[in-house]
Amino acid sequence: MTIQRFHNVSLTVKDADASSKWYADNFGFEVESDSVRT
Repeated sequence: MTIQRFHNVSLTVKDADASSKWYADNFGFEVESDSVRT
């Protein structure tokens, strides 16, 4: 059995823009929605 897709991934990072670019460049991930915790 192989993984075909992820339904939900939640990550806590210090720099959202840099992290989004890194995950997109390395894994092909795309941001569908985001939120900021205060």
